[in-house]
Amino acid sequence: MWIIVESSQRADAIVQACFSQLTPIDGASRLPVVKSLMSKSSNEPGLEVADFIVGAAGSQVQRRLRGQNGQAADFNDVFCRLPALGCRYREISHVAVKENGFVSVPRVALAP
Repeated sequence: MWIIVESSQRADAIVQACFSQLTPIDGASRLPVVKSLMSKSSNEPGLEVADFIVGAAGSQVQRRLRGQNGQAADFNDVFCRLPALGCRYREISHVAVKENGFVSVPRVALAP
């Protein structure tokens, strides 16, 4: 499995430091994982699509933080127009920081 993150002058060091924290959920099979950064200037179509998907998720999070109901238009376009089988997302309701500084996500809901 490949994890590719868009490179950012401000965030590269933080992202690279956090790469080591990306581990499978308990009980998940262990696959080889390659973690790398990709420049926006590469114009990689997959990176552009991923950027749009993350932006749509961000719109929905901002909407929830403002206490608004329903879905943001771009979130609806990305996550709600396709059959549920091929279009799922995870909603994180709690994040914990362990004593060693690692972050865990103990409560994740698979939606829709």
